[in-house]
Amino acid sequence: MKRAATALALAATLAAAPPKVVAEPRPAAEVMAQREEAKDAGQAAIEALKNGDRAEAVRLLREQARLDPANFVPHYNLACVLGAMNELEPAQASLSRAVELGFASHSTLTTDPDLTPLRDTPLYHALIEKWPLVLEARRQAALAATREWMTSKPREHALDDLRLDVLSTLDGHATERALESITAATEWITTSLIPELVNGDATNDPWAEVILLEDDDFHAWLVRTFGPTAGRRGVSYIGGAYEHDRKRLVAQDVGATLRHELFHVLHTRHTERLGQRHPIWIQEGLASLLEDMDPHGAGWVPVPSYRTNIVKRLAGWNRLTPIDEIVALDQRTFVSDKPLRRYAEARGLFMYLLERGLLRWWYETYTTDPEHGYDADQTGLRAITHVTGQNLETFEIAWKDWAENTLPMVAEEIRDVDVWLGLDVNSGTGDGPRVQRVERAVRRESDIRIGDVILAIDGRPTGDLRELARILGTLRAGQNVTISYRRGRLTGDTQATVLDKD
Repeated sequence: MKRAATALALAATLAAAPPKVVAEPRPAAEVMAQREEAKDAGQAAIEALKNGDRAEAVRLLREQARLDPANFVPHYNLACVLGAMNELEPAQASLSRAVELGFASHSTLTTDPDLTPLRDTPLYHALIEKWPLVLEARRQAALAATREWMTSKPREHALDDLRLDVLSTLDGHATERALESITAATEWITTSLIPELVNGDATNDPWAEVILLEDDDFHAWLVRTFGPTAGRRGVSYIGGAYEHDRKRLVAQDVGATLRHELFHVLHTRHTERLGQRHPIWIQEGLASLLEDMDPHGAGWVPVPSYRTNIVKRLAGWNRLTPIDEIVALDQRTFVSDKPLRRYAEARGLFMYLLERGLLRWWYETYTTDPEHGYDADQTGLRAITHVTGQNLETFEIAWKDWAENTLPMVAEEIRDVDVWLGLDVNSGTGDGPRVQRVERAVRRESDIRIGDVILAIDGRPTGDLRELARILGTLRAGQNVTISYRRGRLTGDTQATVLDKD
């Protein structure tokens, strides 16, 4: 009874007093500077532990928690360090606070050796026994906190099979497009890559939020999350991001970005079940596959994109990064040193395995095979050579040949395509290109008007200008196509003839 009461009390605390996630009243630059101080304190705590100074590590972790009060990580680390010091009461308090602030990994809770001293405590047993109750309380607390900082009442959809809560301030049609994008992405993931996501036991998986925001709200979130520079329109477009510790995906773009970040949500859920942490090239290479997808049969499939164009060019110049170097890249190098190249090469490798019909086998081998998978080689290279039946040198030659001679180039910008639809468009606000001008002949032939949002061409989604350019590049002059569009709250389809720009 004591154990259940402990978990119930924690759940009640979560539900009754959710941590506030609101815009800070201080200047964003000041807030970001404080977060950097918190990161420095956390890193210094790690160094103190390496030097055997637990007391200093505790001091630094408490300082990190003070500087970044909404972050569960320092509290979790405090629980580990205090447990190692046999200070079990404060260790339990720190673990409880970590759960209140969002810690939700059952796998970490049950397997992390640093928590061993706490595994005979009342709190630990209560958490294990009542974990689903704790997760549901955490979910409701997160939803309440999110509703509080959103500036308008969101449309809400609970996707029970995926344990996803979708909260959207986009209009109804854009929200429906986002839900369609989520469905397409998850169907491909669960049929072509990770069927265990729907076949396995999800009882211990935390719910995640998918938050879809209109322009002003999204801009404000960018500033709060990434600082003032990220919030400057036109500096560097960020369509969304997944905050793993918060189990929160925020997006404005309901196409490529949403699918990319959704993969991170589901992939990390799977790896947490397995107790694995996949390297950055695998995380981003697989997520990038979902950026560009087209309908195929009853579902959607990844297709060549501007990223694979980069790979094709590099192959033609004989400048592809050696595969053993790609798989060894750490996260900092991957995202900061030639990131366009890194993402492109990672996506290209997985497109190659996909086209050879080996991607699902590779992932299964990598995650489960004790001889060729994660336990034997975390880089994933041994799994590649196993499923292809080739040594690294032979595989690399075949991959380069495919990239240079088989991989098609796709259109990247509308201005580079030889045909058009008689429409001038801009990037819109995240749900698709918006029409700025309509040729007179097109006005007579079709129903498209200025201000319409182009949703799809022949059923192929046009979530942004890059997708529109890619699709236009596959059309020929004189071809008749169906344009799906949105006009205010109305949607429709109209016929159009593809025109030669000349």
